Amino acid sequence: MKRIEAIIDAEHFEKVNAALQVIGVHRILVTEVRGFIRKRMQPVGFDLAGSFLFVPKWKLDISVVDAHVRRAAHAIFAASNTRVIVDGKLFLENPDGEFAAPWAEPQLNGAAS
Repeated sequence: MKRIEAIIDAEHFEKVNAALQVIGVHRILVTEVRGFIRKRMQPVGFDLAGSFLFVPKWKLDISVVDAHVRRAAHAIFAASNTRVIVDGKLFLENPDGEFAAPWAEPQLNGAAS
C-alpha cells in the first residue's frame, strides 16, 4: 500500500473523484486547506485593501495498493491539471515514510523513474 496526497483546486474535485471511481478507488479523505500563491515574487491574489486572498484548495489522502498507484496518480494528474504552475501538487508516500513528488506527466507514465 502507498499513500497518495494530492492538493487540488476545489473546482476540480468532481472530475478527480469521477476518475478515481473509474479505476476502483472509492475511499478518499478530503480536507479543505487554504493558501496563497506568489508568481515572480509578486502576490497574485489581492483584495481592494491590498492584502492577500487565500485560495481554497482540497487535500486528498488516498491509500492505494501498489498495483494501482501509477493509474491513480495519473488519473489525479489528468483530471486536475490545467498546465498552470499553481494548480496543485501530488505526492506519493511509501509505507516507510519516503516521499516522491512526480511533477511531470512522463514520470507518471513510467517513461522516467
